[in-house]
Amino acid sequence: MAKIKTIPCNPYRRDIDVFIGSHEELLKYANKHLKDDCLLDIIKSVNPDDYDASFYYRGDGTGIVHIYKMPTTPVEISVAGHEVLHATFHILNYCGVDYQVNGSNEAFTYLHQWILQNVLDKKGYRRV
Repeated sequence: MAKIKTIPCNPYRRDIDVFIGSHEELLKYANKHLKDDCLLDIIKSVNPDDYDASFYYRGDGTGIVHIYKMPTTPVEISVAGHEVLHATFHILNYCGVDYQVNGSNEAFTYLHQWILQNVLDKKGYRRV
């Protein structure tokens, strides 16, 4: 059974949804809940055999981290972290926060930590 939860990313006033389930379950959810959402066409176009996980994003700084199962192994956690990093860059880019090589990038590291911690926390997920 698929699960989803929304992670509020304050103070940026952007939310990231985390969907845990198969690509088919994500498509079913998207067809029902994302009818007028640009993500629906993108999700439909993805070949699930090409990816272990995905990050789908909107132009307004929000998006969906899609992983196939709750991460428990080092590999699964690193894959989730990879997708969360995409979400982190997307939110901060939308908000005008630039990544600087050799600069103070605490906004990126704290936001990445916050989102990943919430992805791995089993609380707050609801079945869909």
